[in-house]
Amino acid sequence: MEKEELELMIIQSLFCAFDNDDEGVVDKNGMKQILHHLGEDGLSEQTINDMFLEFDVDESGGLDY
Repeated sequence: MEKEELELMIIQSLFCAFDNDDEGVVDKNGMKQILHHLGEDGLSEQTINDMFLEFDVDESGGLDY
């Protein structure tokens, strides 16, 4: 298995773990938890908000996967 495939599997499993209602969507709090599990603890609240807005392309308030 290639490194990229492994990284993708890890991210997908984290999304599933924090998808509280099994709808394939993670909210901003879930994204914070995913980032924490990936070791990204030093990010400011503004940076997290900016990332969320960038990735929430359909402006639904959640990240789809």
